Amino acid sequence: MMASASASAPQPYDMIVSRPAAVEKNTPLLVLGVLCSEGRRGWRERLRRYYSAFSDRVVVRFILDEKWMSSHKTKTASDEVGVPTGRGLNQHCAHKMVGWWSTAQRWPGSYYMKTDDDAMVDLARILPLLESLPRTRMYGGILRYSSINETSLEGVCWAPGAAGALNKRRNHCKLTRGPIVFAEGPFVLMSADVQAWVAPRLRVDARQLCHFEDLLLGRELASYSGALRLTNLDLLLAEPNVWENRGRWMGVKGPLAHWTRDDVAFDRVANEFRRAAVLAPIAAQPPLQCAPWITTFARLREFPAASHAWELCQSAAAETEWKRLRRMYAMSVNRTGVWAEDAARAAAAARAKEAKLRAKRLRQKNAQRHRPTTTHA
Repeated sequence: MMASASASAPQPYDMIVSRPAAVEKNTPLLVLGVLCSEGRRGWRERLRRYYSAFSDRVVVRFILDEKWMSSHKTKTASDEVGVPTGRGLNQHCAHKMVGWWSTAQRWPGSYYMKTDDDAMVDLARILPLLESLPRTRMYGGILRYSSINETSLEGVCWAPGAAGALNKRRNHCKLTRGPIVFAEGPFVLMSADVQAWVAPRLRVDARQLCHFEDLLLGRELASYSGALRLTNLDLLLAEPNVWENRGRWMGVKGPLAHWTRDDVAFDRVANEFRRAAVLAPIAAQPPLQCAPWITTFARLREFPAASHAWELCQSAAAETEWKRLRRMYAMSVNRTGVWAEDAARAAAAARAKEAKLRAKRLRQKNAQRHRPTTTHA
């Protein structure tokens, strides 16, 4: 379908997009953009502290509404970046996505990533992973598939796999554009050259909604005519939510944790990341090999023409290692909320507190016993 003529005109970012900076020898490996909710300053502060351990290799920027920043100038930090957003709350994250990918090249890096302020990335594990990935033409994350209604810019016929997306489109979504492959959730990754390619093509549009923000980025990348290198990290990152819908703690399942919305969950995730590093020490990851995507999936010819030249990057050794790491992360999780060493420390603290209370009571008793009595005439 063609876009409706009455739809709001897209707003260009031409005035704020700079030319991609040259990659220098000491360029950070990763530039990480965190899409944020303005009122949750505490979330930004704890992420700032957590990611600071990697400041020699990672640049972190927190993405906020530029209007909010202009009205809170005394409360903003140097690593916070304002971008244009629409008025609707269901537009903010989609427009912040556009703002981040449109301006990210202001900070030179080898790779660029988008995540959220209620997510945690185990950078100690992810940085060696990046070293194993293609340095150019790379787009990766948890890959999913959907068609898109070009009038409303809403996704339809979503599927976890390419074949399922084709079947759904054939049966239910023939008049839509797609299927489109896109990286889903709070971990979207691309090499610097791909970021530079997509930046000038992104526009803020009133039809863009938060629920489809990742698909909207994939929509722009779908016209990439070169050999885009798709990297599916599903085996390593899938199911990142640490809470079950019914409120049960599930813990980390890999180096990505989502829904870390309170300090208790944040600290538990940090501890589980730490324990996973003990169970599976941080090490180099097996490199990936890239081959024409069409040789691994014959029905790719039913996808938009530009994707016929794309490549899929994978390796049996990497997938085996990712599965092993998932098991180690699972072993680090304590669903009862109290680990053995934590329980031992808590018990020792309780004993010490009780001993102090007993000593205090004894002092009070002795003081009472030796207090002189007063006689009255």
